[in-house]
Amino acid sequence: MTKSDMAEATQTDIRRFAPAELVEIATAAAEGPTPLHRLRRMMWSGLAPLLALAIGLMPHVDLAVSKTMQRVVTPNMHYFWQAVTDLGDGTVYIVAAALAFLFIPRGKRFAAYQSTRKKLEKIWRFCALMLAAMASSAIVLHLVKFAASRHRPSDFFRDGLYGFAPFTVTHRLDSFPSGHSQTIFVFMATLMIAFPRHWKLFLTVGALTAVSRVVLLNHFPSDILIGSWLGAFFVFLLAPLILRRGDSALYPRPEETPHLK
Repeated sequence: MTKSDMAEATQTDIRRFAPAELVEIATAAAEGPTPLHRLRRMMWSGLAPLLALAIGLMPHVDLAVSKTMQRVVTPNMHYFWQAVTDLGDGTVYIVAAALAFLFIPRGKRFAAYQSTRKKLEKIWRFCALMLAAMASSAIVLHLVKFAASRHRPSDFFRDGLYGFAPFTVTHRLDSFPSGHSQTIFVFMATLMIAFPRHWKLFLTVGALTAVSRVVLLNHFPSDILIGSWLGAFFVFLLAPLILRRGDSALYPRPEETPHLK
């Protein structure tokens, strides 16, 4: 049986008693993985090497990089990197997405054209994706922060403290992973899916924001690696569950050929 035959049989069997969204999921599964599914699989497969790299950085490289930053960063450089690191503050993203999530369903009633209503629904789903990824990745992030309880670079330069004190409840022991890196990569990964043609721009903005945390002595390199992965991973994990086929060139309808718009 060919893939097209499998897709047709699956859709025929399930259409009798399933909603349209479930038919779409079943058909997509029979058609094979989309670029979005492959990205999600790539994020999973990259976790073990990334963890190995982060653990390898912790004994010597992390502290050496922080010492270098403490020595070479000038006041003017500090102002620039502080502006960059502010991009990782999730307040604006969360408030904007939450407002859109709440008011778009009401605004659809005033849309004169069906095409406008469909665009609003698509924006609503991307806002839902960002909020869901932000919340779920933040829960995991804070659980890991509590379990690791790592001193920040500033603790070393101020008090000579370095390392971990697992399961310690205090604000100072929250370096690993980086919350700013997690936040910016939730936002940037969502934009990558929405506008995949500009993925290099979004990846650059996310990477610079994460690096700024190291430059400003807020985090170690291993902190930003895992924080960035967490944010991006939950976006790619949840996207096929929240978005609809056709919402992105990375998640085309079964009959469409994947391409970058």
